[in-house]
Amino acid sequence: MFYNQIVRLLLSSMLLPVRLTLTVFLGFLVLPLAAWADDDGVSDGLSAARTWLSEIDSGKYDQSYTEAGSALHDKVPQETWVKVLNTERPLLGKVMDRQEISHTLHTDGLEGVNGTFLVVTYHTNFAAKQDEVEYVVVHHEFGGWRCVGYDFGPANPPPASDSDNQPSTTTTDQTLVPPTPTNGMVVPANRTSDH
Repeated sequence: MFYNQIVRLLLSSMLLPVRLTLTVFLGFLVLPLAAWADDDGVSDGLSAARTWLSEIDSGKYDQSYTEAGSALHDKVPQETWVKVLNTERPLLGKVMDRQEISHTLHTDGLEGVNGTFLVVTYHTNFAAKQDEVEYVVVHHEFGGWRCVGYDFGPANPPPASDSDNQPSTTTTDQTLVPPTPTNGMVVPANRTSDH
């Protein structure tokens, strides 16, 4: 009986380094896979959205178009993209504060377009317009993330007022819908503007 205990102790002590080595080796194989499964590359998509927004913030509209994905190029000509941004973005002024509200990963396509998409929503305060919401749609294509949609508008549009015959603001009761790969960019036709 004493002999059996000694043999078990020796076997278990000899197997300990093998078990430890095997556990560490499997850990190195499983951890990267688990990290990818949890992240799904979302951090790279979020980084692409931030980089793209910084180009738009600095007025590099042609560059933002060039670096956009094929879904945007297929739906919006570069001249239109630049013209709309040149018209709308300066009205907002400089970005004072931008916070990500949410991001949603769509692995089975979006709005009838196949592929993996990430829709990122930001709450943004601009110098001229406070409390705006920005949406960026990012598409995983050709091994990387490319932005394919952009939109912005008031987070909570003010209610229309009948107190004055000549209102100083124009409001819309339309809910702002995030851009999709099928429409590329949505800028509300009735942006709130001061007269």
